[in-house]
Amino acid sequence: LVLATAAPAQNMESWYRDGMAHLQAGRKAEAQAAFLNVLAEVPDHFRSMVGLARLYLDTSPNKSLEYANTAIRLVPGYEPGHLVRGQALERLGREEDAAEAYRQVIRLDARHTDANNRLRALLRRMQDRRSQVQQASERFWAEPSLRTLTLFGQILLQQAKPEEALAELDAIRKKRTDMPEVNLWIARARRAAGDVDGEQAAYRSYLAVRPSIGVRLIMAERLEAIGRYRSAMDVLTPIEADKQTLATLDRSDKARLAFLR
Repeated sequence: LVLATAAPAQNMESWYRDGMAHLQAGRKAEAQAAFLNVLAEVPDHFRSMVGLARLYLDTSPNKSLEYANTAIRLVPGYEPGHLVRGQALERLGREEDAAEAYRQVIRLDARHTDANNRLRALLRRMQDRRSQVQQASERFWAEPSLRTLTLFGQILLQQAKPEEALAELDAIRKKRTDMPEVNLWIARARRAAGDVDGEQAAYRSYLAVRPSIGVRLIMAERLEAIGRYRSAMDVLTPIEADKQTLATLDRSDKARLAFLR
């Protein structure tokens, strides 16, 4: 009986070691097969879960995070699980959570070189981004103009989280009612946040003050891209109904309008 139960365990350890060897050699398909073989036999084999979490880091960080979370629930003190969890969170843009994951590794092992290095680098990047956003904010409020708004908007979209960018832009919208262009930046921030309805609402707020063929075309293109064809046609109707407007379209806009039809 001892021999009968020991053999499968040996096989699983062999599969796990094979999986790690394949992973280190960049043979991802073979590594995946080896780890999944182990989990098929032992569903709570947390080291294979962490192996899969590493495997999916670049191609599917959400999946990587799921495997890391499951491994940590099984063995909360497993350092590699927290480390790969931090890496997955970084790739998903959840930097505060990633920093906390690295801190957890360090709590378990204060001398963990990789976790310490990753945490320092992450905190440095976060601070650099905050500094850039703060400087752009101060520049805009010291001299509100389309030029400083454009610079601030670009930095917000590049360096801030979508919710942070929206908060900054909404403050401008409320305080500077003479700058409807901020709605275009709000639309871009809504798009980055995956909020299609919010994006369209921001464009409509701009159009209410500054009619624009270009903005209508952008709205229609965005709606068509997600399969909302009827809504796209509704956006285009005012252009097509106005012969004077149609006559002013340049070649590029005419081509875009024809394509959207």
